[in-house]
Formats: sequence, structure tokens, C-alpha cells
Amino acid sequence: MPKIQAPTVEEHRKLIWSRIKSAFEQLLLEEPYTRITMGDVAKNAGIARNTLYNYVSDKAELFARVAADHLSLSQQLDHIAFNEEEKVSNRLRQMVDLLFDSYAADALAKKIYSVALANLRTNPNLRDFPAVRRLYGTAVAIVRAAQREHVISVEGDPELVVRLISGLLVNALTIVEESPERTDEVRDVLYSFMDNTFSSKQSRHSDAAGSAE
Repeated sequence: MPKIQAPTVEEHRKLIWSRIKSAFEQLLLEEPYTRITMGDVAKNAGIARNTLYNYVSDKAELFARVAADHLSLSQQLDHIAFNEEEKVSNRLRQMVDLLFDSYAADALAKKIYSVALANLRTNPNLRDFPAVRRLYGTAVAIVRAAQREHVISVEGDPELVVRLISGLLVNALTIVEESPERTDEVRDVLYSFMDNTFSSKQSRHSDAAGSAE
């Protein structure tokens, strides 16, 4: 196996990781995730298997790192998280958009979500999908703050609230994966759910008063 050389140790590690990442991404596009082995990744990257284990402990960790890097949701999540002047329902709608848009970004993104959805069907907890773990945490923070400030009617443990939302999102993406032509329809239903579930107490009171008149 040819020796990989770089001017510095840091650049050497970056070069090796780049080869590992590219090899795994290519395998994801060509093979079912369950059939990919660490040996396959090492072979395609042109490195020894022991070298691969210096960077990741197993395939799950490799998938987590590649997924998080490829989908790169951090900057958009920061914008949503810190935009506290925006209504809670609107911020959660923005998260729906972020999730759907990242899914549709390219073939690799769709494969990453497909792998994650397959796992989530047997373990329905969105937090276990590393690429959107921060999405989960941001949603919990938004709901918790809204409850603390009494601006939404939804009560209960914020983590439980968001976990229930997570189930909806998993099912929504599953439908989109199976029937891409229904993407807009599914997104609109999620919008409606966010608007009606997380509207403010004040707006609910106003709507009720308007109906009474």
C-alpha cells in the first residue's frame, strides 16, 4: 500500500480523513449501508484497517461524522435558536424547512437520511440520528423557553413534547422517501400542525373571542 505523505502531522491527518470520508461516501452511494464493512472503507481509502480505527471506532461513528459534516446544519440552527423575536410556531416551521431541504440537497443527503430512517423505524428517537441531534436540542430549548414565558399552550416536559414531534418528522420523511411527489403536501400538513399546536395563548384567546362575536 503506497505511503501517504503530507508536510505536517496535522495536514497528514486531514489528508487521511479526507480519503476515509470520500471512500465511505462513495460506498454509501453504491452499496446498502448494512453491507458496507470497515474493511471495505479502508480498502477504498487506500489505507490499512488499523489506520482507519485510529480515526473512528466503528461504522456507526463513521456514519455519524460523515452525516454531520455533509448536512452541516449548525449555522442555520444557530439562526433559528437565537431568533427569539420570532413566534415559536414559525421557528419550528423553519426547522421543518431545514430538515426537508437538507434531505433534498443531493443523492448523498437522501442516502444518509434513508439510513437514519431505517434505524429510527426500529428505535423511534430522533436524537439517535447524529446529523440532527442539534436540531432536537434546539427544538427542546425553544419549547422550554416558550413554556417558561407562558407564550404557548402546550404543557408537559419539553423533551417529551419534542420527542412526540420527532415521531411526526420521522413519519413525514418516511412518506416523502416512499412518495416524493407528496413532499409539498406533507410539508403543508406539518406547517398546519406547528401553527395550531404551538400558537401563543394570546392568539388562541383572540381567535376564540373573534369566533364568539
